[in-house]
This record gives sequence, C-alpha cells and structure tokens, in this order.
Amino acid sequence: MLMSPVPEIDDITREDVEKIAKVWWLFAIMGLLSVIAGVVILQIDWTLKNLALFVGIVFVIRGIFDILTPPVDGGPRSWAWVTGALNIGLGVVILAWPEPTLRVIAALIGIWLLVSGIVLIVGAVANHGSLPLWGVTLGAGILSSVLGIWALRRPGQTLTVIIVLVGIWAIVMGALELVAAFEVKRLPKHFDKLIASAR
Repeated sequence: MLMSPVPEIDDITREDVEKIAKVWWLFAIMGLLSVIAGVVILQIDWTLKNLALFVGIVFVIRGIFDILTPPVDGGPRSWAWVTGALNIGLGVVILAWPEPTLRVIAALIGIWLLVSGIVLIVGAVANHGSLPLWGVTLGAGILSSVLGIWALRRPGQTLTVIIVLVGIWAIVMGALELVAAFEVKRLPKHFDKLIASAR
C-alpha cells in the first residue's frame, strides 16, 4: 500500500498502471495475513518469549511483502525497499533477542510504528488528488503514528497491553490493506478517468 513520497504521476503510463494492478493480489494476501495474525495475537495466552518470536516473524513477512509490492503510484521502488528493510530489520532484531524486556519490545514496536506511519502519511499527502488510495494510506499512516507515539510514551506497559496494541494494529492495517488491494485492482479505470478529465 506504499506510495512514493516523491510522486511522478505525470510520467506514469497506462502500462505502468496495469503492471501495478496485476499484483493487487499481493496487497490482498498481505492484508489477509495481517488480519489473521492480529486475531491469533489476541486469542492466545502468550509468554513474552513466544510473543516476541511470533511478532518477529510477522515483521519479517511484512517486510518481504513490502519489497515485493511496487508503490501504487508507480514511483521509485526505493521507498518500498526502505519500509521492507525496516520491517525485516525489526523482525530480525526481535528474533535474535529471544528474551527481551517488555520495555525493549514496546520501544522497538513504537519506533517502528511511528517511522512507518510517517512514511505512509508523507506518501499519501504527496499523492493527494492523484490516486484513489491516498485516503486509505493516510488513515493507515495516522493510525500507525498514533499507536507508535502511544507505545513510546508508556514504557512501563504490561504484556497484555502490548498484545492488545499489536493485535488491534494488525487487524486494522490488514483491513485497510484488503480495501487497498481492490482499489489497486481498479487503478487502470481510475487512471483512464484521470487522463480524460485532464484533457
């Protein structure tokens, strides 16, 4: 669902849009996996070590999907690589540190949510009026940023609070990504309307 913070909408061709639309199913899979992960997180009675392992794997998988899916505005893939690398990096840190403290887990998740949220917000604002997905992306960015700030301001939170935070975030983000997937599928039609109105 990434949009490049430096859009180049004037340089996008219908062929570019069709290439992006063809991978709509990647966005759908990522959204579905995120919703499932959120439900699993909220349903299980976790130990700190097991939660860290699960969350680390979720971040790595999300990072791989971020790298595989192109920005929906046809912009450079560098931002997809940046967010993908952030996800994978955080996942690896959590996996490599099998028994982190609650404070460390909360800080890592808070920093990640804040940074990824800012990237989403900047990309959405930069694409305002150009693509139909900017509102969905803006909502996801605001949600991530607010949850990130909330996590960073409460370093003494309990395991239950972290589980609820991550679980709700995963479900809401997954739902937004599922909506975005079907919008991506319709990008060629929207692109045609945009070109027709510009003439």
